Amino acid sequence: MNTEAAKIRPNVSRRAFWDIDYNTIDWENNSQYLIIKVIERGKLQDLFELIKYYGKEKIKKELIGAQKLPQRTFDFARTYFAVNKEDFQCSISRL
Repeated sequence: MNTEAAKIRPNVSRRAFWDIDYNTIDWENNSQYLIIKVIERGKLQDLFELIKYYGKEKIKKELIGAQKLPQRTFDFARTYFAVNKEDFQCSISRL
C-alpha cells in the first residue's frame, strides 16, 4: 500500500458490511477479514477498490494465509491469482 492510500480508506460500498459499523472499520488491522468479506459479499467495483488500496500481492497473501475461506472466495482466489490449492493455509480442509 502506498502512503497516499494510507491516509484515506478505499471507496468500497457498504453492501458487504451490513453487519458492522462501516464508519469504524480499521482497514489496516483487519485487512484479511475485510478482503474476504468484500470478495464474498461486495460488488466487482469494491474488489477493484481493494486492489488499488492494498495491491494484488497483499490481497493474495491474505487469502493464501487465511485459515478459513468460503468456497466461492477460495475458488475465486485460486483462479484470479493462479495459485495451487495446496498453497493455501485452508486447503487441507478443502481437499
